[in-house]
Parts: sequence; structure tokens; C-alpha cells
Amino acid sequence: MRRLQDIAKNLEGVEFDWLAFDRNGAAAVFMTAGCGEVPNSILAVVGKASRTAMDKSLDLILDGLEETSTYAEESGGVGVDRETPRFARRGLLVYDWGHWQGPYRRVLVPSRPAKAELVPDLMPPEIRSALPVLEIDFFSTACFQLSDIIPCHALRS
Repeated sequence: MRRLQDIAKNLEGVEFDWLAFDRNGAAAVFMTAGCGEVPNSILAVVGKASRTAMDKSLDLILDGLEETSTYAEESGGVGVDRETPRFARRGLLVYDWGHWQGPYRRVLVPSRPAKAELVPDLMPPEIRSALPVLEIDFFSTACFQLSDIIPCHALRS
């Protein structure tokens, strides 16, 4: 398998989104802005499969969960991006990486979180097993540096 550092380098400058859960089971999508931190477990899956494996898994979530929630914008929201709010309307929180050094900032908060047990069931087993559980509470954590919580690599040099 390729080294995690090499995999991260290949993703540099590319918008790469990934999924994690908090200690309470809430799901969040993380947007790297091409330079954010990515958990080593996610990078390992990208190294074995491909970047598109995560993209396809996120598409499965969008296709598999119904829109059941409104959402609030924080930290400037997502601007004119019309795709990302689809996650929040399905009950997932959304964090965006601040150029260039972070941290991840919460930008969309659903009014009704998705049922945590539904989200992983929509994903292939190899992706599902790589999804990290972060020892924080997404609803009370507006921003954080991922490297303070779990092993990860930044997508910037």
C-alpha cells in the first residue's frame, strides 16, 4: 500500500470530502478545501480503492436518505454552493476547512439529525470500516483541529 503521506500529497488542491461520527453517533461531512486534514483511516482506504470510492459513498448517502431537516448556517455557511446543503437537509452536519491552516469550522447544522445507524448502512463495508469516531460532540463543537484528536495528514505541503 502507498504511504499515507503520498496519498495525502496526491489529494492536495483537490476538494476531497469525507465522513465521520461523533461520540454520540451524529454524522458530519468534512470538506477539505484541497488542503485540510484527513484521518489516516480514510487515507488508507483511498490508497487501497480510490478517491472516487469516498465520493461514491457520499453520493449513496444523498440518494439513500430522505430530506427531513432544515438547517442553520454558521461561520459564513457555504456561500453559493448548492450541493453541500443537501447533506444538512438529510440530517448531517457539515464542517469546512479554513485555508490554509484550518481549523475545521461547522458551517451547516441540521435541525433534525439523521439516525446514525442509517448512515453507515448506505456505504460499502470497506468505507464504513474506515469512518472515524471523533471523541467530541458535533453539536457543541463549532471548530477544531483534527490533528488534536486523531492521527491524520494535511493535504498541503
